[in-house]
Amino acid sequence: MGVDTANSTKRFSDRVSNYSRYRPGYPVQAIEWVFQNAPLNSNSKVADVGSGTGIFTEELINKGVSVVAVEPNDAMRLESDKRLGDKSNYSSEAGTAEHTKLEADSIDLVTAAQAFHWFDLEKTKSEFARILKSNGKVLLIWNRRDNAGSEFLAEYEHLLSTRIPEYNKVTHANSTDAVIADFLGENMTTADFPSHQVFDLDGLKGRLQSSSYCPAEGKSGHTELMDAITNLYDKYSSDQGVQFDYCTQIYMS
Repeated sequence: MGVDTANSTKRFSDRVSNYSRYRPGYPVQAIEWVFQNAPLNSNSKVADVGSGTGIFTEELINKGVSVVAVEPNDAMRLESDKRLGDKSNYSSEAGTAEHTKLEADSIDLVTAAQAFHWFDLEKTKSEFARILKSNGKVLLIWNRRDNAGSEFLAEYEHLLSTRIPEYNKVTHANSTDAVIADFLGENMTTADFPSHQVFDLDGLKGRLQSSSYCPAEGKSGHTELMDAITNLYDKYSSDQGVQFDYCTQIYMS
């Protein structure tokens, strides 16, 4: 099973703007790896499942493949449509990982970017097998924070785990390599690439508030959390701000 959390398809409705603005993209090298190893060409059809506001979808669209963005959250899907709706190789579907609403045997590659940990894995595995062509593949990708060597990120992680009760329940870190390998099978291949973002204080607050576990403005704990983030920023920021280091991790069947 994926993360057992109520109303998971509704969790991001009140943070679409922050998600679209402050979540990281993906390194050029990572996208190149996908197209070389999937492999993909102009005739390929990709289903980006749990596509959110279209951050990863856009990377695929820009490389010329046809992509259907499958996203159950109306607000996030509408943001993706606004962002990419003028592209002839883009379409969207109000489906879930467990019920995509896509035709059987129609997809060359299923992708899930920052989304796998929300899925019911047993049902999703069956659904992906249904929509994929016989030689189709599944690709999972995350931008995981790389806290090694960064006192700022280590303290940021500690703040999340101690100040936000839900954080340890829903973090994508719960999708371990063993869980992923069981889902993708024995032929799984992996790759990882470094990347980073730099934030001023507003950006740092926006990045945190893009996460579903962060209490929304007006909710209990929000003001105290923003005060703690401000103190953390003041402690570690340089003239450029603070830096989030990432390891972009790819897993493919």
